[in-house]
Amino acid sequence: MSGRTPIAPRFAIGPAVPAVALRVALALVALVLVGLLLRGGTVWLGLALTGVAAVRPRTGATWLLIALLALGLGLQPRIGWPLLVALLGVHLLAVLTALAAAVPATGRLALAAVLPSLRGLVLVQVPAQALGALVLVAAGHVAALPVAAVAGGVVLAGLAVLLALRVAR
Repeated sequence: MSGRTPIAPRFAIGPAVPAVALRVALALVALVLVGLLLRGGTVWLGLALTGVAAVRPRTGATWLLIALLALGLGLQPRIGWPLLVALLGVHLLAVLTALAAAVPATGRLALAAVLPSLRGLVLVQVPAQALGALVLVAAGHVAALPVAAVAGGVVLAGLAVLLALRVAR
């Protein structure tokens, strides 16, 4: 070697965000779900699991939180529209955790790398939200239909955006 420090190669990855944004998004989604689905002492446990999941996504904290949220949903006196939010939120938690576990906190995440996960989220949520709305109707929660219609519309709009992005390539 001639005494010079080798220059690290630089790669163009296109539009990107700091990887810590994944952990922040994970924490925000978890906080909304904890506030919506948990009551009493389980809130504190949910908050603790949220903190651990956001800081250390490779631990099992997210999966324990998802189990706790499912228990909280099951203990609700009347299910209604929180079911639809829980379906989307828990799925989003799983996707964000998988992404956050794969990308170092100090790294950057190319937005193009998120598209396959986003596509999968939308493709699963369309039938899941429809089935959730059917369950609510069958259980006599007709008041949840406007919320289900809005949630379904948002999911379909997301699918339309994904298809438009695919066509634009």
